[in-house]
Amino acid sequence: MSPKSWTSPLAEWQQLVRDNKLDSTDKDVHFLPPFALDERDHIAVEAGTRMAKDQALFTTQSIVFPPDLDMHARVEIPQEAAWPMQLSTLHSLGGKRRLAHFSESQDDQFWQCPEALEQSLDESQYVRLVLATPAYFAKGWKPRWLDDELCTNEIFAKEISREVKLQLVWACISRWQPVSGWSYSLKQPKAVRRMVPAGSVYFFKVTEGNPRELARRGWLNTVSDANRRKGAFDKEDGFGLALWGTWRPDENDIDSEKECEV
Repeated sequence: MSPKSWTSPLAEWQQLVRDNKLDSTDKDVHFLPPFALDERDHIAVEAGTRMAKDQALFTTQSIVFPPDLDMHARVEIPQEAAWPMQLSTLHSLGGKRRLAHFSESQDDQFWQCPEALEQSLDESQYVRLVLATPAYFAKGWKPRWLDDELCTNEIFAKEISREVKLQLVWACISRWQPVSGWSYSLKQPKAVRRMVPAGSVYFFKVTEGNPRELARRGWLNTVSDANRRKGAFDKEDGFGLALWGTWRPDENDIDSEKECEV
């Protein structure tokens, strides 16, 4: 979806909030409704008899995309790989293999941090990390790039930023999100894995450096840990994409923080 398709509804929703014109039951409703779900019942069929298998009734859910929806994907292609010039073609997409139009875009704005947000991060003392996609962390909710004191370590410096050092203050995380899939080689479902859900927020205090660097180099880049399990490539598959921003602690939190430093 283009920015114009959601900035106007967002502005209207924010104005309703400021004017207190939302009912109490509506204040928890997001300004944009979620995608509709298409739920269908299925049966498994015996290959030889073409009859339904006994006790093989199952249900699937799929997302119904709006007609005007655009999906943008960033792909890294080896130099030796052949790539068609000015790609524009029709190809199937999704489990139902419905046709979609694929084209190449030179516009990189979708992967860059908005300028106003980047400026707000400049010299900020407190930053927050919002997961745009589910993330794999080796220690459950805790990334491997945080040490026992909840400070960023050498892994963070190597993979995310060497100029910025952070200390985790707290995190807002719901229950784990199951992620699975289908193995085409084994022809069976993949094992369910526990991921930190999208929308989780990590609140940090900046201990060194300018966090504006996080917007320049870390915006929509992965913060997932490298998974040593065979066949799991979370960092390469878009898990743990990061949205960086600022937050303002409560005055009582600031006072208690000063007392701890003393």
